[in-house]
Amino acid sequence: MTAGRSRRPRRPRRCVVALTLLASACLFAGASSARAEESADPQARDTHEGEVTLALGGTVSRRQSRGPDFGDGPWGAVRRALPGTLAENLRLGLDVVSRAGAVRGSGRSVRLNAVAFDLHKVFTGLHGDVGTLLLQPYVVRRDNAVPAPPHTDGPDDVEVGFHDFHFTLPHGGRGRTNFRVGHFDVPFGLEPSEDTHFTLRQLIPVPNLGFKKDWGVSLSGALPTFDYAVAATRGSGREIEHTGENYAFSARVGTPGDDDPAFGLSALAGQIYDPRRVMRWRAGMIDARAAPGSGPTGSRRDEQLAAEGVVRRWRVGADLRWQLGAYTVSQELSGGRDFDQHVVNSLSEVRWTSRAETVSIYGQAVVLGQDRAPFWDHDLFTRLGLTWTLDEHWSASAEYRQDFATFGARPEGVSAQVQLRFEF
Repeated sequence: MTAGRSRRPRRPRRCVVALTLLASACLFAGASSARAEESADPQARDTHEGEVTLALGGTVSRRQSRGPDFGDGPWGAVRRALPGTLAENLRLGLDVVSRAGAVRGSGRSVRLNAVAFDLHKVFTGLHGDVGTLLLQPYVVRRDNAVPAPPHTDGPDDVEVGFHDFHFTLPHGGRGRTNFRVGHFDVPFGLEPSEDTHFTLRQLIPVPNLGFKKDWGVSLSGALPTFDYAVAATRGSGREIEHTGENYAFSARVGTPGDDDPAFGLSALAGQIYDPRRVMRWRAGMIDARAAPGSGPTGSRRDEQLAAEGVVRRWRVGADLRWQLGAYTVSQELSGGRDFDQHVVNSLSEVRWTSRAETVSIYGQAVVLGQDRAPFWDHDLFTRLGLTWTLDEHWSASAEYRQDFATFGARPEGVSAQVQLRFEF
């Protein structure tokens, strides 16, 4: 709920329909201008045929797979119904998730059911790839989601939207600069290199930055000694527009992602739509006013932004990922300010993966700290999770969370979750 006034009613279906029509127009326009012939480079052609569909986390799966078999089944019927140029280098996918959780001490269950569609289309021309379109619409039904995500209408809600929806020009290639427009991962920390969509395992971009993905434009590249990405985005996360004065600029530079260990530095600044952090800021202002001289009390400009659910925010951070045999050690640490309150957030994770990559076990420790003027307050919790890949379509997951400290009087959230997932 937006602080200070009632939020404008969401119109997700109108937005989804409009953006879907736009994506369709891009597809057919690209199909009419692209060459139907395959690339003259056999190796490049084999790469397209061997890549798996973009996973719903927004990054190409690193598994070697031929992707959906279009010869038989429903995907084959879909592809045969499309014009030849449109069907070339096209990958389709379907993701169905059912999740249940238990809230500590209340006897209340939390449920989530979701269906998502995945379309990945590489447009080609005379001189190779022209660009890549990624379209991932989803429908999510939540029941008893307490606290409710700020972009929803309450604890019981049906959400229609997009996970990733972007066009990238050109497609891939170390040493080349990619231009991207749409809804994509914000370049900050570990999240852009991970697939955490529809997974119980999560990192910390939402409590730290306010979102995982945002609407805007970005430039990125992979040079021999480092990777880089910069973005200018709306600062609203899932929603493409908002009445507040929100915006965000972000950047990350780091060693190549396949280096071991891999290290990166990130920065973000802007005015971010984040109603939950507005509530934290207001709690700090109440404490400051109760103890004169102990901290800032907030300017009129800050109050105006807070009334829109917008936080004036900046962050700098460092991240590390290190592969040690079957174990992966990850660390992300960032600091900055929300308005004039100091913030420090940290994630530490150790993950073990079986030799066959069918079982993964992870443990996390998370600290989310914020200055409440006369004293420092924080969330401190651990998570222990398991993911078991049953076959190429089915996977099962479970996670337990233990809270050791909570910010203010915030009620405790979900303490245990299980999930079943089907991907096709």
